[in-house]
Amino acid sequence: MAKLNTIYTSSGPILTTKKKPGRRAAVAQHSEAQHQAATNEAKPSEAQSQGIVLPRDGFSRFKQLQPFLPVSREKWRQLTRDGLAPASTKLGARCTVWRNSDVHQWLADPLNYKA
Repeated sequence: MAKLNTIYTSSGPILTTKKKPGRRAAVAQHSEAQHQAATNEAKPSEAQSQGIVLPRDGFSRFKQLQPFLPVSREKWRQLTRDGLAPASTKLGARCTVWRNSDVHQWLADPLNYKA
């Protein structure tokens, strides 16, 4: 556990900071972080753990699709541009959506998907 350093003045304590942990504490924290990373790999995806389901029909924005997609926003944009992911639909100047049925098709077989 980290110790606290307190700076005292004539009017009382003014600053409390944590002391840097010693070598043993740093090694223990590192091994604990490795253990957490190993256990996180076996956990279900974010969408599965929260019970979120992508509807079969309708449209979704990227923020709604993000928990289900294994790629970043930029990679999704590139895949869409190259025809390797479902085509987007512009509803306005700043509103882009994707058809949920197309996204479901892509998620079922992303390597063989043709837009």
